[in-house]
Amino acid sequence: MQAAAESEAPRSGDIVFSWVGDTVKAITAGTGALGVPTLLVIAQLVGLGWMLLFQTVGDLVRARGAEIALARLRGHGRARVWRFALAEPLLLLAAAVPLGLLLGHAAAGLMIGALLPAGIPVTFPPDAAAAGVAAMLGGVLAAATAAWRTATRPVVEEWRRTPRRTSRGWVLDAVVLAVTVVGLAELLAGGLITDVSGRGPGALAVPGLVALGVALLAGRALPVLAGRLFGVTRRRGGLGPFLALRQVARGPVTAGSVIVLGAAFGLATFAVSAWSATSGDYAETARFHNGAATAITVRPVEPGRLLAAVAAADPGGRTAAPVIKVPGPPQLIATDPARLAAVGAAWRPDLAGGTSLARAAAALPTPATPRVLVRGDRFRAEVTHDRPPRGWTIKLFVTFRVPGQLRPAQLPLGDLTGRSGTHEWNLPPACEQAPCELRAFRGDPVPPPEFEESAYVRVTVTGLAVRERGRWRALHLPPWSNDENPLQRDGTFAVTMTGNQTLRPATYDPLPPAIAVGPVGNRVVPGLDNAFAGPVRTAVATAAAPGLTGPGVLVNLEHADRIAYGVYDKAVHQVWTGLTDTAALERALEREGLTVVSRRHVADVAASFAGQGPGLALLLLLVSALAAAVLALGRTVLALHAAARRRGYELAALEASGAKVAALRVALLLEQVITVTAGTLAGLLAGLLAARAALGRIPQFTEPPLTPPLPHEVAAAPVALVVGGALLASLLAAVVVAELLLRGIRVERLRDAPA
Repeated sequence: MQAAAESEAPRSGDIVFSWVGDTVKAITAGTGALGVPTLLVIAQLVGLGWMLLFQTVGDLVRARGAEIALARLRGHGRARVWRFALAEPLLLLAAAVPLGLLLGHAAAGLMIGALLPAGIPVTFPPDAAAAGVAAMLGGVLAAATAAWRTATRPVVEEWRRTPRRTSRGWVLDAVVLAVTVVGLAELLAGGLITDVSGRGPGALAVPGLVALGVALLAGRALPVLAGRLFGVTRRRGGLGPFLALRQVARGPVTAGSVIVLGAAFGLATFAVSAWSATSGDYAETARFHNGAATAITVRPVEPGRLLAAVAAADPGGRTAAPVIKVPGPPQLIATDPARLAAVGAAWRPDLAGGTSLARAAAALPTPATPRVLVRGDRFRAEVTHDRPPRGWTIKLFVTFRVPGQLRPAQLPLGDLTGRSGTHEWNLPPACEQAPCELRAFRGDPVPPPEFEESAYVRVTVTGLAVRERGRWRALHLPPWSNDENPLQRDGTFAVTMTGNQTLRPATYDPLPPAIAVGPVGNRVVPGLDNAFAGPVRTAVATAAAPGLTGPGVLVNLEHADRIAYGVYDKAVHQVWTGLTDTAALERALEREGLTVVSRRHVADVAASFAGQGPGLALLLLLVSALAAAVLALGRTVLALHAAARRRGYELAALEASGAKVAALRVALLLEQVITVTAGTLAGLLAGLLAARAALGRIPQFTEPPLTPPLPHEVAAAPVALVVGGALLASLLAAVVVAELLLRGIRVERLRDAPA
């Protein structure tokens, strides 16, 4: 489409514009920012899913260990035993794949409908089916591993009521921890995935590595800590803690459950922390970039008319502030400082050395010198000057600001002859209806075909007059300012080929005060006309100011209007307000002649940030990690239930020997609560460590903002809600599971034959 638009211009003879290339570029940048973070999020979730699947399928196979041992005793061949061991888990995996794909497709539809514009179709890519098959292969591997262990385990050992305590080897854990440390060092110190600034999408892999490492250490530490308390439970606490701690220390389910819970809740804690911090960063950035609670964009008008319209629509001066934004760089925001402070524009005193917005606004005063206004149909100027060199033509021009026009009007006053003269020219018709403002005098030297020396003609304005309704009226000569020679204020300027000077009424400070953001220094700023005429004087330095998205200045609109000759055609005219419901204000502005184009709230800007690639990746991590945490918690409770149920004969024997049901209840509750709490707290620690290490390195925007500084503050309430909810749910589940197990304990079960 871009090529077609460009090729159409030579054939048609018209000027053809197309923004398709820019749109495609923006889309490509957005998808590029989404690709790598999403891949890393999916990789961590797939790894966690495989861990859950491995343990769940392993539990399923181990639950049939006694039946597999019986099949071996009856003489079944190895192939038949393996088929018997793998049939049930493989059938469940085969049924789970299409169900998981359908659930994933439905979840994707919900997220697309909630986050993206309406009308975007929800497709089912082939990669999704491949991902489902890959997940199933992980389950097949887990089933095969568990079946091999069960099929090769001695039958006598399989039928033991209390399995022998076996220690886990450190080799695999040491390898995983070493890989984790190397990966963290690579990601956090900068490398192939992270750029030299330390910020990159690869930092999204940090939470998975930290969670896995902390979970492995917690899985190792919990049985050791439980063993350290054996002596205490021998002396006090009763039978319940005695049994619970020994089961935690020796139970094969404890370590695996802690690892799964720690990894899952580590990811979930990090996801909640990252989303809360990123949401805060989005809100803070949107607050400053939008300028105020609501920014109303209006059609461009001259600055004086914008100021007057806002003043008439808001006589109290506390609801609306006029704003003109020039893109730069450096950027420029011109506004009414007093109104800006009154509407509650974005500001943080800690970023401005403790200066409040009211004090900063007071540092941008409005010039007191009156403007030079003329009203009539013809203008006259009396000048004295040097005699122009032979053959040279010196043309004299005067510049006016005309009501209703954004660009200045330059009028030719004629050629200079002799040593003095009176020069006249008709004013624009609009000057008869409303006052026009005198902005400048300048000359233009026209050389002869051949000359030996350049012209240098000094011109002094000695009189001004305007004709109104047929009568001439003299004007008071204002104080003058020479752009090239600020010290010369007698109304004299030079016309020359190099260093041509401009004479202007001295109604402004040539070095205007400004609120500066970033390294502005002595750099020239664009001004309202984008002419980059000169620098500003930094009255207040701050790291962030309302409306500025990068280095720039905030100046007094009245002052900036006096300096500029006109208004840049790409400048944005807005009215800022602290209101969220702006209907009444918009009607008042339209009554004053302004045309409202659009309005933008802070929430709209924050939502646009959240809809970018990095924001969508973090949202995907949040939703998926919370779902994984719920699954991990459910799997842990079921695993603990199954392990306790396999100890049914042991519990029945304890009851037969006189143990009270209350003590057994305490034992079951403590075992589950200790395991789940340890895994959850390990995940909390891992998530907070990952957040501390990675939040400042994870991309949050497609184009990182230069201002304001991002706080990266993690909200405590969402994290506490997730962890507290998990602990409460685990406690309730432990109570229910314990009661169900206790109801199944009967002394008569000791007479049953082994299954």
